[in-house]
Amino acid sequence: MDHKLLDKLAEEKRSLLDMIAEKEMLHLKNKYIMLIDDSEETIFMMSAYLKTLGTHEIKTFTNEFDALSEITRHPPDLIILDIILKQTSGIKLAKAIHDLDVFRGPIVFMSSSASFERDLHEEFGPNLHFFKKPVDKRKFTEVIYALLK
Repeated sequence: MDHKLLDKLAEEKRSLLDMIAEKEMLHLKNKYIMLIDDSEETIFMMSAYLKTLGTHEIKTFTNEFDALSEITRHPPDLIILDIILKQTSGIKLAKAIHDLDVFRGPIVFMSSSASFERDLHEEFGPNLHFFKKPVDKRKFTEVIYALLK
């Protein structure tokens, strides 16, 4: 095949992928995501990544009680929650969030250990979204876009 034709096809493919990505980013433009994790490093990396997806507002918390207080004042569209926190577990925090009755959006769980996934499925059912750290960015992005449509 001709190199010029290959280059043109590659450019058209890049252009099409850029258009799709831009369209996907538009629906995140007015979304508020809360990230709760006790690791400053994870907070930094995940919030930076979420910004590249076009998220309008990202609030991060290393303290679960501050996060709970913020949820009552300004409920997010989506919560990304670590399982192992300083004071309590992410599972207990998710239950407390649902008990508040101010947040009905999706919660995406993360942990460096996959051993929690079965417990989470038992507790939260088939609509659970769990990612083992470090997260697979492609799958993570697909889930975030789907949950916030």
